[in-house]
Amino acid sequence: MPELVDYAYIAEKLNVSQQTVRVYATGTKQRKAGFPESVAPKTARSPLFRKKDADAFIQRRLTETAGDTAQEEAAHSAFAELGREINLRSREQLQQALFEDLSLPRTEKDSVSTPALKKLYADTGSTFVAHVLAYRGAAVE
Repeated sequence: MPELVDYAYIAEKLNVSQQTVRVYATGTKQRKAGFPESVAPKTARSPLFRKKDADAFIQRRLTETAGDTAQEEAAHSAFAELGREINLRSREQLQQALFEDLSLPRTEKDSVSTPALKKLYADTGSTFVAHVLAYRGAAVE
């Protein structure tokens, strides 16, 4: 009989919560392609997966997310520059950091769009703005 594993095994290997793995496994929009099929009966309380299938999924998932480390590094650098953590995807928090905390010149309509931040970087050379642009995957010119 093949070695079987559960959500906890996959969660531990991916360094995510078991709830995240459940989302990967469900039939919703967020289901991850290639997630292993359960070998347990549909009526079973907890699904079980063949370890070799789970390991193949884990390896693919780790390969897919390997590029995220550059984004994480950019975020940590931005936080260090600012002196605190913020949600870099939040328009309001980014506006607060740029225009109030760092006293950078305001962009048109206080925009924090990538083109506006590129112009702000060109005008100021702010390392925080450079880190935000790197976080977004935008080249700093």
